[in-house]
Amino acid sequence: MDIWMDLTNSMQAWRGGVVGIIRAELEIAYNFKKNYKNIRFSICKDGGFVEVTSDKLEWLWNADSVTDAYLTAMGRNNIFSKQKQKVLQNPIGLDNAYSFSDSRRERLKEAGRLYIARKSPAIRPILKVTFGLIFLPVSFVSRLRALIKKLTKKKIKVEAVKEFSHPYGEKDIIFSCGWFGTDKEFLYSKLKSEKNSISLVYLVYDIILVKEGTAHLYDENSFDKYIKWIANNCDMILYGGATAQRDTEKYLRDNDLPTPKGYPIRFGSEIVKTLDKGNKEQIFKKLGIEEKYIMAVGSIEPRKNYDTIYRAYILMLEKYNAQEIPQFVIIGGALAQSNLIDCIKKDPRLKGKIIILRPTDEELDLLYQNCLFTLLPSLYEGWSLTLPEALGYGKLCISSKVDPLIEIGNGITEFVDPLDARAWAERIIYFYQNPESVKEFEKKIKDKWKVITWNECTKTIEEKLFLLCDEKRIKRKTDIYMDMTLAWTLSYSGAFVSGILRTQLILARFLSRIRPDIKFVVLTKDGCINIDKCTLAPLFDGVDIETSFNHIRPYLACLTSESYNEKNDSIKTVIQQTVGPFWLICSILPAKLQHSYIKFGLEVKRRIQKRGLKPECLSSDGLSVNAFPFSKGDIIFTTGTGYLQEQYPSILKAKKEIGFKFIQLIYDLTPILYPQVHMNKTIESYIPFLKNTSELCDCIFYGGDTAKRDAEAYFRDNNLNVKPGFTIKFGSNIVNNSVKEINDVKVLENLGINGPYTLTVGSIEMRKNHETLYKAYLKMLEQNNNEVPQMVFAGYPGWKTEDFIKTLNKDERVKNKIIVVSPGDDEMDVLYRNCLFTVLASLYEGWSLTLPESLNYGKFCIASDVDPLREIGQDFIDYVHPLDTIKWAEKILFYSINRKELIDREQKIANEWRSITWEECADQVCSLLDKVVNEE
Repeated sequence: MDIWMDLTNSMQAWRGGVVGIIRAELEIAYNFKKNYKNIRFSICKDGGFVEVTSDKLEWLWNADSVTDAYLTAMGRNNIFSKQKQKVLQNPIGLDNAYSFSDSRRERLKEAGRLYIARKSPAIRPILKVTFGLIFLPVSFVSRLRALIKKLTKKKIKVEAVKEFSHPYGEKDIIFSCGWFGTDKEFLYSKLKSEKNSISLVYLVYDIILVKEGTAHLYDENSFDKYIKWIANNCDMILYGGATAQRDTEKYLRDNDLPTPKGYPIRFGSEIVKTLDKGNKEQIFKKLGIEEKYIMAVGSIEPRKNYDTIYRAYILMLEKYNAQEIPQFVIIGGALAQSNLIDCIKKDPRLKGKIIILRPTDEELDLLYQNCLFTLLPSLYEGWSLTLPEALGYGKLCISSKVDPLIEIGNGITEFVDPLDARAWAERIIYFYQNPESVKEFEKKIKDKWKVITWNECTKTIEEKLFLLCDEKRIKRKTDIYMDMTLAWTLSYSGAFVSGILRTQLILARFLSRIRPDIKFVVLTKDGCINIDKCTLAPLFDGVDIETSFNHIRPYLACLTSESYNEKNDSIKTVIQQTVGPFWLICSILPAKLQHSYIKFGLEVKRRIQKRGLKPECLSSDGLSVNAFPFSKGDIIFTTGTGYLQEQYPSILKAKKEIGFKFIQLIYDLTPILYPQVHMNKTIESYIPFLKNTSELCDCIFYGGDTAKRDAEAYFRDNNLNVKPGFTIKFGSNIVNNSVKEINDVKVLENLGINGPYTLTVGSIEMRKNHETLYKAYLKMLEQNNNEVPQMVFAGYPGWKTEDFIKTLNKDERVKNKIIVVSPGDDEMDVLYRNCLFTVLASLYEGWSLTLPESLNYGKFCIASDVDPLREIGQDFIDYVHPLDTIKWAEKILFYSINRKELIDREQKIANEWRSITWEECADQVCSLLDKVVNEE
């Protein structure tokens, strides 16, 4: 078991000078090596990970100043020129696209292949032909140019794209304190899906890019996706202080994300102090420093709030002469706010009073030692590096009154409202004119402040990592895999998100939140495909389930054995470097057009995000297929309805050889009990499914007590193994975290509803018995035409209902009275909230999803008098024999007319019904899985 530190940010991705995050990474790496000789380092490179051996980092181990050593080793200075800013902002995706091939033709060809692979199988042939026609002239010109080049120049050998590889071993721990914007997160997801025992620990500095009050200061970025990735993939999170931990964990809870175990750490605050002070006067003259000055350290960007200090200086100059106010020195690069910088430089009132510098560490040491006091006007921070630095020099800091700065400097720092320019002006003048008050603060700082060293910071990190090591040693981690084969299979079709598919997707979402370490797999005839959490990220985002599935559908559809074979051909694809078609197209454009193309792409992305569909930059391609990656004691939990017959022998064989445990969820036995209402292929597959389940499973989960009773009776009657069984109750809340304002009247009007209505929810199929309700409706019209409410059938069309739908559509008596709709989650919410009551006429059910939903909305229901519905509905609802048309008509009409009786029923539901959420359902499943894990 080794501990690794990721250096991708400083060694691979970053192209500028030394800023806070780079310095933190370098200081921690330096002290890690100093304290723990066995620490190993790695970076993300060439679509995988490679070790950076200790001898290649000798420049860092022997450094007096990690910043100076870094700049020398990287061949940079510490000045952000415009040219270097451009290098810094060069997109990683574009670099990866260039690295795929030197040939524009090959990059275009790969872009087309990737684009087509992500589309529906139905339209792929058309797209292939179209792209082929477009590609022909491009290919001809490209080959012609290549031939000319070959005749005139020596052939250049292009290195092939490497296979995904890494240096990590079982149970290794990888610590990253870098930043987002590279491919490493996608590749870490892939690594964890293939090597289950690896643990990831990430350092989160702060969440100002997505925090309310600061998020608006930044351009569109991927930090939201980054923090969600951390929540879903990391085993532990370290935070830059307690405030950062509080903010982040609140954000995770608010977004229904897992909250991994976390600990706050405090960063070091010592900087290199020069031994040879040199000629202070000469250095200050070179820098343009006056005798009496104050200073602030931090890059110029909106969050740092230098605009307020600029305004404060203007206010001071309205009352005092320039000689009566201190010079203000800003130590930092100009990352943004060019207008502010221009104002500072051109405002004649401020000439020489506000200057901007990028000093060396030695010069910064002199500046700290000789300043009167410091300012920190930030609107918000993570764990500030500059406030502890100022306190370490014993200097008073006038700081913004915000939680993270109060956490550090409470009692020894002067706090001011960050946006009150006049208050800043008053405090600056007060302390400038009253040096004895500054001395009082400096005495308090000397007495109370203890300098935090980078070595102490690193030791705290080591302590938390070793704690994780101990946990891994004490107990072998049992991995739980959720089988997503059903979702994968249905991703190829236009299947609607309902019934069993919906249950699988919802459980996957909530199980991931409760157990962030859960793995996801697909079992195919070729073996097992590990699905990384980047692929499933939209499923965990919190939008409605149907939207989430539609977003991941094309990625799941790429997981075919055909695409796997392509990835293992001698022609290696760019998928392994996670480069998408967008960047490949960008790479073939002239340099002058690339900026406009990238700008256009970002604008398209913004528009998509505004519609609530966040595009995934991370493809599900590149995942490996292997026989069965499970270990002894691991659990495979499947919520689907079985596999191909030829798959079961290999699964059984692997189970005997490896010793993993298998759990199947059985919803109901309707194909056995009511075969007449199912398709032939369902009936034909269900009998072998039950036989295979009885042989393969260690235990079985059932959707309710009735399903368990029916299944176990079947097993006994057919001389099959009766495995231990547990019942679960499915959630009754519609999983939709939409915050959209919905106009109910408009929604109902668009659906054709213009008055009171009853609601029937469920796929329109023979088992749901809509035909009986249709006939009952005709009876109601005969008895009392004026009092009959509209009836809404809400569901997707199913099987064995073609004749019924045809009859229903042709019957003028029910035109605009019986309304058939296929609503989305928002519309479904409106339908439930506004109906009179619901009707459920199913011939039989497992654990009904729709009856608990109705009760969860406080709606009374008339349901079929069958055991599974009585199990749920108890005495909260009324019952009718499913085939008694006359009785259905009587009861529906009775509750439509007798509103007081209906209100009384609703009152009982409101007072006594205990709803079950999907999160509670998933929690119940987790408890049962843990029970199975702990059984010998």
